Amino acid sequence: MKFIDISEYIEENRRYYPTLPPVKIEWLRHYDKGHDHEVSYLSMPIHAATHVDAPIHFIPNGASIDEIPLTHFMGIAQVVSVKEKVINCETLKTLKISEKIVLFKMKEWEDPRDYPYFEKDAAEYLVKKKVKLVGVESPSVDKFGDKKYPVHRILLNARILIIEGLKLNHVKCGRYFFLCLPLKVKNLEGAPCRAILIDLGEVLNK
Repeated sequence: MKFIDISEYIEENRRYYPTLPPVKIEWLRHYDKGHDHEVSYLSMPIHAATHVDAPIHFIPNGASIDEIPLTHFMGIAQVVSVKEKVINCETLKTLKISEKIVLFKMKEWEDPRDYPYFEKDAAEYLVKKKVKLVGVESPSVDKFGDKKYPVHRILLNARILIIEGLKLNHVKCGRYFFLCLPLKVKNLEGAPCRAILIDLGEVLNK
């Protein structure tokens, strides 16, 4: 049994989404300052690094992150690869999606405002497939600058959780046992998380 970490590091001064502030770390106690122990203070947007979006993020009266059962964050996942920057329904139809958790390996990008994203019809297709969780490497499932956030709204309205900021470049396509536990924060629209895959080999990929 092999464990694969698919989470992003939370790093000082890194801006994970162009319009959100960067991560800040302040040392309240540090050996280099003559203290006999270390204590740090972390300040970051909820939607930095690898994180989960809960329905209330875009759906009024939707579930907050602490109201979602832990069973929604685990199960058999299908890792698929998409080469297109713009992912539509026709793209998804070629992937033969069969699991309730789908994780998307994406085309690499350099411009932080020009990452791969889903079109509205792709989100509608995932709803029809009755998936329960969608994971992406990009910082958002929606196109940068689209202030209507149609993909977020379609998925979250169907109670499909969204995980953004995954790292899947070192993972082969196939089926794995997926586990992703968000921080237990109360009444918020999302939370940072640590996501892993457990490679069960041929048991899942026959």
